[in-house]
Amino acid sequence: GQVGFDNKLSLNRTMGTSAVSAATTFVHEAMHLKLQNMVLAAGGDSRILEGNPQTAKYFSALIESYRKKFPETAKHVDELERIRYEALNALRVSLGDETFNRIKQDVDNKKLTSNTHSLMYSLSNVQELTAHITTEPLLMQHLNGIESSKGTLLSRVWQAFMDMIDAISRSAGIKVNNNSLL
Repeated sequence: GQVGFDNKLSLNRTMGTSAVSAATTFVHEAMHLKLQNMVLAAGGDSRILEGNPQTAKYFSALIESYRKKFPETAKHVDELERIRYEALNALRVSLGDETFNRIKQDVDNKKLTSNTHSLMYSLSNVQELTAHITTEPLLMQHLNGIESSKGTLLSRVWQAFMDMIDAISRSAGIKVNNNSLL
């Protein structure tokens, strides 16, 4: 599946080999669809700044404006980036630099041939982290194996995610009530 920068969700029939696989792919791509614009606007995915310098300058100005207008949301995206970076560094330590760099190059070239490749892809940016954390047991296991001084990485990801939802709700004028479904 894929969600483009135009917010169009497309699913490939041949990717899902079972109903569970198809459902997992749908949930993963739906997470991208829901979070993509907010993560991009907060500066949580540098891919939007690649390419044409004028386009990059335009998006940089939009990111700066969004971060000023919604500082709490930007703070939570930044926390997710810190968590992602911490988890990626733990992967580097466990693999060693040579293996890490080889697998990173494969992932950058869209060659995902092992579980380690998939794990590295899930840590490639905040977009992938937030989508994979809900659908990728390998990522969950990796995060579960990393000691954190601020609580578990999974609890930090979840708290940053919930704080981000709360900040978005408040920016829309909605006060989140304790014990509500939101």
